[in-house]
Amino acid sequence: MSSYCDYDEGDSFARKLFELENDELQLELSIDFIVLGKPCTVIYQFQLQPVSLQRIHTLEAKIRAVEEELAAQKARDTKKSAETV
Repeated sequence: MSSYCDYDEGDSFARKLFELENDELQLELSIDFIVLGKPCTVIYQFQLQPVSLQRIHTLEAKIRAVEEELAAQKARDTKKSAETV
């Protein structure tokens, strides 16, 4: 199991990513804070499993289509406004 750490001295949080078996990853988030003058650390761990990128690509394509339609609608509205002036 190897780990990748993203933490700078003085930060109040850290992120670590561990490679597990079966192409799974584990994300570990730790947050340091002070409560009533006492230092505390909270650690959250998340098991990450591979997902099919097809669903993500489909969603991206739909978002692009909506953005293009909004841009086209805005251009039509701008053109109509210019014609009426």
